[in-house]
Amino acid sequence: MKISNLSPVFSSYIGDNILKVLDGAQREIVEINRDSMRANYGKTVDGALSRWQVLLCEQTVDYLYHDKIWQRTDYEKGSRPVLEDVVNTLIKSDITQFEKAFRIVRFCRDLYKKTDAENPYDGGTEEELIEKGEHLCECLSRLCVALCEIVGIAGRIITHVGGGHLTCELYVDGKWGYFDPRAGIFFLKSDGNVASVYEILCNPEIIDAQPQWVKNEVSARWTWEFRAKRCKQFFFDKREVNTVKPYSLSDCDSLDFSKRTFEQEWKDGLDVTGEKYSEAICKLFMLDYEKQNPHFEFNVENGCQITTPYTVYAVGKDIGFPTGEVKFYINGQEVGSMRKPEKFAGSLQKGFPLTLDKAITSGKYKLRAEIVAKPSVCGEVEIIIN
Repeated sequence: MKISNLSPVFSSYIGDNILKVLDGAQREIVEINRDSMRANYGKTVDGALSRWQVLLCEQTVDYLYHDKIWQRTDYEKGSRPVLEDVVNTLIKSDITQFEKAFRIVRFCRDLYKKTDAENPYDGGTEEELIEKGEHLCECLSRLCVALCEIVGIAGRIITHVGGGHLTCELYVDGKWGYFDPRAGIFFLKSDGNVASVYEILCNPEIIDAQPQWVKNEVSARWTWEFRAKRCKQFFFDKREVNTVKPYSLSDCDSLDFSKRTFEQEWKDGLDVTGEKYSEAICKLFMLDYEKQNPHFEFNVENGCQITTPYTVYAVGKDIGFPTGEVKFYINGQEVGSMRKPEKFAGSLQKGFPLTLDKAITSGKYKLRAEIVAKPSVCGEVEIIIN
């Protein structure tokens, strides 16, 4: 659906007006999510769409699920030939809408496999997302909605505000269905149709009632159990704030698809808003922030014997916010810092690298990594250099 088709009748539940109808921890999480997306994406499309997000609540549920304006697709055939080539490769026969959506979701789910390199920037056009092998939820959800629109399937972007995750709903075979294109998650009801966000919120037991073939569709980056637990604990918890964002390729001329660099995002405060986000999530879901125990673990064990040169990696664990600058210490002496993690040894995990060169003499050393803005988030390991 085009942004311009949003109903003014529900303006009290759209964009920043959502802050006026919420209070407490829910209001705080929406405000921090807005600031975080702006720090991450500035005025570009993935940040700007929050201006038109609609709060999913009892007052809007009938509008969101029964107003036919949401079911419209406005794609102009021939306007995005590269994207058309992609969907034509995925969909070569006369199949159901579910099968079309399924193939597009699977394509988005596996895009990260396209390259081992770190994404050089955030955001961009849908063509650029495909080219770089996108892996972020907000961009994959936008891409999924765009590709589905080309084949005549209406879609919209879902933000699980407290869970810090974006997914989508697709209008498949006459019903709205929930799909997570990053994780490969969707949920079937007993009648075989895909459940919508609202149906899962009202009947969370749907999550655990999935056949094995659905569970097998989860991305190789996670287990089904892990993703299902996050759905129950965060995305479909009664305290969660869920919003619906319209998106259509026909709106692209009025949106900014500039790419955002890591340096721009940090300059705009992504690390600061990220830490606030983590604390607000714990407040919303009544979790103990300290018990979440955000920390670093090294990819070597205590007492490991190493021959230099050798690169060790500090891997963030349960860190729910952008880390910003990470400093390294050897036996208490600062030896370097990094601002961006990287993949290592072909692993999907990302870590901050520290290269131990030949100049380091044999002996026992204690390595430490810590976040500059929050030194209590740290990790240590003892190694022996031969």
